[in-house]
Amino acid sequence: MFSRLPVILLILIVTDRTLAQPSATRPAVTNEWLISTGAYSDVSPAIAPDGTVYFGTWLGQFWAVTPDGKKKWTFKAGRDIASSPAVGNDGTIYFGSRDRKLYALDKNGRKRWTFPTGAWVDSSPAMGTNGTIYVGSWDKTFYAVAPDGHALWNFKTDGEILSSPVIGLDGTIYFGSDDGKLYALAPDGSKRWDAQTGGAIVASPGFLDADKILIPSTDGYLYALNAQNGKLLWRFRTGGVTPSSPVVTTNDIIYVGVNMELWAVSAEGKKIWERWNEYPVKASAMVLSDGSFTYVDSGGTVLNLQPDRTFIWSIFLFGFGNGNIVVGSSGKTFCGYGSLDFTCLNSTVPPAKSIWPSWRGNSRNTANLADVLAR
Repeated sequence: MFSRLPVILLILIVTDRTLAQPSATRPAVTNEWLISTGAYSDVSPAIAPDGTVYFGTWLGQFWAVTPDGKKKWTFKAGRDIASSPAVGNDGTIYFGSRDRKLYALDKNGRKRWTFPTGAWVDSSPAMGTNGTIYVGSWDKTFYAVAPDGHALWNFKTDGEILSSPVIGLDGTIYFGSDDGKLYALAPDGSKRWDAQTGGAIVASPGFLDADKILIPSTDGYLYALNAQNGKLLWRFRTGGVTPSSPVVTTNDIIYVGVNMELWAVSAEGKKIWERWNEYPVKASAMVLSDGSFTYVDSGGTVLNLQPDRTFIWSIFLFGFGNGNIVVGSSGKTFCGYGSLDFTCLNSTVPPAKSIWPSWRGNSRNTANLADVLAR
């Protein structure tokens, strides 16, 4: 029996390569450029209006890269950066670090200020329309910080906060906690409601529409809640424990990673299909304007598929990781991932104009629904 194993493995490898041929109707996607960073990156890059790409690494170095792949500057934080950056309306860049601080840098890489918390800041900041920065910390506290870096208010939970916040049209801030609750806070920090799930919430919420919020929990369910009062609309059993956050297409199909699979779920909470991957799907998918979607698994394979799962293209990033890809307005795909390089792919299809096409809603990572709908 064991003597046949190499033959079986060879057949599987050849079959996989056959499936991975580019679509006959679209050219193959390849690296447009890559820049060596010398460190792993697990964050979702942010893209400024001028095309500058920002991202952090596990060595605590924060990078600014030009649209054509040249280093503009780097900034050294005190420890690893697992928080994805957000770019404000004035060009200020915000991100957290495991040195227990939230950072604000100007577009030239100069530090404007740091805001201290009591533990790691892996949560990624969201940006209010008035410039307020919202972020959670492992110290079980959620913070609102003014644009000049002073504290506005904080809100205590009973668990660490890894979930990254999102902001509704009325300014309500939504985020999850390891205490198993999704919280909705008013802009002044008062609690509007909370909704209990059966497990820690490490993923970020997404919007099904302006009045419906989606959140996966490590209890293995995907929840749809009324955004105004937290009332349960439906709960769908996935069995998933990965931190993938939901994204939504123009026809209200939800894509979310579920362990080793990517799932498509209807707006009513019914499974449409699943797609198995060789590695877990911890990142979120990205919905594109031609109706296709792109996502990356933890093994570093980026795939672009039609809504019926028909293959279009794929590329391997030569590294493991959990970060999200970002697609810019030109359609180019940016990914750091687990390699020691940061990559730009020469894809050409821009993001969809759906309610929530990506993990942070837009390429600046502001996670504010008002910004998404204003594009």
